[in-house]
Amino acid sequence: MYEPLQFVLLKSQNNGISRNLPAVPKRFMSIITLTSDYGIIDHDVAALKGDLWKEIPDARVVDISHAVSPYNSMQAAYLISRTYRHYPEGSIHFVLVDAQQEKGKPYLLGEIEGHYFLAPDNGIIPLIASGSKIDRLTAIDMRNSEDAKDPHTVYTRVAGHLSRGGKSSVLGQEAKNAEALTPSRPTLKPEGNEVIAHVLHIDTFGNLVTNITRKWVVENCGNKKITVIARNKRITRIVDSYFEGPTEGELFCVYNSDGYLEVAVQKPGGKHINSACSLLGLQVNSNIFIELE
Repeated sequence: MYEPLQFVLLKSQNNGISRNLPAVPKRFMSIITLTSDYGIIDHDVAALKGDLWKEIPDARVVDISHAVSPYNSMQAAYLISRTYRHYPEGSIHFVLVDAQQEKGKPYLLGEIEGHYFLAPDNGIIPLIASGSKIDRLTAIDMRNSEDAKDPHTVYTRVAGHLSRGGKSSVLGQEAKNAEALTPSRPTLKPEGNEVIAHVLHIDTFGNLVTNITRKWVVENCGNKKITVIARNKRITRIVDSYFEGPTEGELFCVYNSDGYLEVAVQKPGGKHINSACSLLGLQVNSNIFIELE
């Protein structure tokens, strides 16, 4: 059973946000995920968490990743879009990749499938939606808050407002001219015998996640024989799981649990030693080719 709703007074006094609002039932309160290109060396993530806990003491904060390549919105969108549905509706997702805005440009609050996404206006929210409907996209109006210029301050105040039951409609007007990035898709050459794709993400094991999906292959390649060409290696073995027999150290391709094609090595060493990444010398955004016969 949920506890009876109580009325609480929001801390922020800006932009009409402050008013008596029903508290959110505790079961659904304040799950906040963080995704950034900050890395793990500097203090920024720890400082952000401190600000969050000052604003929302009972917040449950989860790190999706802080190892996104600098300014790489495509990689960040891949990680977030594959993750957010594992969390309950009402969760708040901080997107801090390429997060510094031009002066006067608002940060955005996107609402997708009952989730909230705080992000810069750099086109990443449509990428995260990945075909799902964006129910509302709000341009956050903090003009009356002189100290709310950086994303940490804006995000934590908005998260505090939402976690206390605040409505997104009082945070600003609908963002009608927000930027929108086009999802990264493979390119089939006019001759129909070659596909140009690229590395979208490199996982902990050094496996190369490409922007090729099983669905795209079925729709565009039919029953043609596929050979994946990565740098100077031709890979013909494509399996549906890591358990389908590749020997230790073997280079092969596999569809991951989200349906994306990976170039992988079975049981590589630690720190990417003898991994697909190190053996092929490829990085995020490096090209991968598919030959069709």
